[in-house]
Amino acid sequence: MRWVPLATASPLLIGVSEAADGNMALHTGDEPQRVVANRAKIANGWRTAIHWMNQVHSTALAEVTADGRYLPLQASTSDPTSIPTPTLASTSAPIPTSISTPPTVDGLFARASATTLAQRPTLAVLTADCLPVILYSQCGTQYAAVHAGWRGLLNGILLNAVKCFSANALHAYIGPAISQPQYQVPLSFRQEFESKWKQDLSAYFQADGTEHLRADLAGLAQHQLQTAGVDVQQSQLCTAADPCFFSYRHHKTINRLATLVGPPAA
Repeated sequence: MRWVPLATASPLLIGVSEAADGNMALHTGDEPQRVVANRAKIANGWRTAIHWMNQVHSTALAEVTADGRYLPLQASTSDPTSIPTPTLASTSAPIPTSISTPPTVDGLFARASATTLAQRPTLAVLTADCLPVILYSQCGTQYAAVHAGWRGLLNGILLNAVKCFSANALHAYIGPAISQPQYQVPLSFRQEFESKWKQDLSAYFQADGTEHLRADLAGLAQHQLQTAGVDVQQSQLCTAADPCFFSYRHHKTINRLATLVGPPAA
């Protein structure tokens, strides 16, 4: 594990698993017992139980309560530059109430209504090239873990997450993800982003022959977050170039990394 201490008023810690820590995903065909054992090993760094997601490249988030329930947050719009403030969704769709059955969302959010660190959940996001983004308030009492693949980024998952926060001073940490030199995309990729975001994004693409580009996914995320007033720190770690991490795009691996945020172990 790599640790990223945060200078928040209330203690928060980010942790990033490495290839040496093993696969953290139960949905990719690995033996469940092996994954559970891997997760148990990294759990030692956290004060509270880890909450996971069933990630589907959506723009949906859920709030994790102090007693371990999941409350769906609703913030949908066709314009990712104008996301309404998420509210508790009025839906009849069932959502899991146990950490053993994670919700089908791509972001988890927590707010510290409890006074003790022992009641603040630890949140996890799984990736193997996509962006793992941790958002947190300067006071440390509100935080989120977000899975942002290109599709979720395009459609506004990060801005949905930002709107969950009532605090003004927000920070973001972008964990290990595929870097621009390793990320080849078709020409239509840039066109799709510029059409959706309604702005010139040429600074985040480099020509790669006549039919392809190299896309800076982390740079696009940083641009969107900074435009929303969020202070951003990039890890500058590449999943495709660094053997310490897993890359699905380059190796078609079933393995996934975990990036976590929560109160550190005592």
